[in-house]
Amino acid sequence: MEGLSFTRDKKLLLVAAMGVIVIIDALLPEQKTGELGMDKVIHILFYLFLVTFLLRTRWIRNIPHGSWLAIIVAASLGGVHELLQSFTPDGHPSFWDAFANLVGAVSGVYLYRTSDPWKAWVDAPLPFE
Repeated sequence: MEGLSFTRDKKLLLVAAMGVIVIIDALLPEQKTGELGMDKVIHILFYLFLVTFLLRTRWIRNIPHGSWLAIIVAASLGGVHELLQSFTPDGHPSFWDAFANLVGAVSGVYLYRTSDPWKAWVDAPLPFE
């Protein structure tokens, strides 16, 4: 297995950028997203795409059971996000947000494994490659 390299695998930059967004979001004052259900939809979609971008990286593709690792990485990042919220003035960790993150991660892998159009989109080269 080759090591992590942003120069060899530019898709890893997308994952790193999403990770930075998660950390910054956790440290900002809590934002109201309107309806309670919409908050969970945002969590699910964000982590679905995070796993999708993880699945695009050579790092995940070159190891056996990389889909499981993608779920673990995404769920761990979601857990860190929730824990960091306890250090902000208005933030508070939420089990249901962490659960929505996990649902999004699992959904992304499920789509990758069962939907040919989704798999084709994930496997397609990015414009900057």
